[in-house]
Amino acid sequence: MHSRYIAGLCAAVLSAGMTGTGADQPLNVRLGYAADSKLLIINADDLAMSHSENDASLTAFDNKLITSATVMVPCPWFGEVAVYAKAHPDADLGLHLTLTAEWQTFRWGPVTPRTLVPSLVGPDGFFYSTTEEFARHAKVDEVETEVRAQIERARSMGLEPTHLDAHMHALYATPELFAVLRKVAREYRLPIRMARNQSVFRDLLPYVAAGDPFPVSRRHLLSARRRAALCVEGLLHRCRQASATRRQRALRSSRARRRGDAGRHRELSGLGCCLAPARSRRHVQPRVSSGSRR
Repeated sequence: MHSRYIAGLCAAVLSAGMTGTGADQPLNVRLGYAADSKLLIINADDLAMSHSENDASLTAFDNKLITSATVMVPCPWFGEVAVYAKAHPDADLGLHLTLTAEWQTFRWGPVTPRTLVPSLVGPDGFFYSTTEEFARHAKVDEVETEVRAQIERARSMGLEPTHLDAHMHALYATPELFAVLRKVAREYRLPIRMARNQSVFRDLLPYVAAGDPFPVSRRHLLSARRRAALCVEGLLHRCRQASATRRQRALRSSRARRRGDAGRHRELSGLGCCLAPARSRRHVQPRVSSGSRR
């Protein structure tokens, strides 16, 4: 594979050229591309939330329509993603660190035993529904415990994450929570997905130190270059191919319908019936032949 492809429905487009505080070169230059180049990453969000999410995202991965995905470890369909990760070690699967559960009737909670992270769960025993509730109740040390547990759970099941971000931007909600993300990302040597053109990230740039979000290793640099390898032209080429395929299928289907209509016309004619034109096919009326009238 030319790039570490991955999983769903919900796509994030990042334009390279983003710099963090203290960086002396744009990201695209540090990845070995021209200063005026535009690199595209299409990320599938919320992988592992449901089987349908997995099915859609992993199919997009296999067809090279997306380049990365982020996985929710506490969610019920994480096991399915872990199996895929083992079978596709080059897949660019990051962790969508999960500390909130937004649905009323579809809930999940921490990987860590609840007795060890009581500030992270509401009265129902699951994560809080909103980022605001989470930020108001969460204790920083318990957040760090849960973040580490999610990373370790993923690794123990065969998924080696390539990057980190946070579901519902929970870990970007306050400088203190962001500090936890930075600390853990540094220790695990994993990049953090951010975008300077969104206020939730831009407001945190003053807290980013030189070298953040992680000290780059050769493995991650090469991985990042592979992730960025799908440029805009490459994506457009795949879209054109998909569009051509859809047109070919529609044409074959149309021909098949016409052949079917012709055969049906002959069959009905033999029975003394008349087939209406295609545009009014729903209004086909039987015609009784004169020889059969009583």
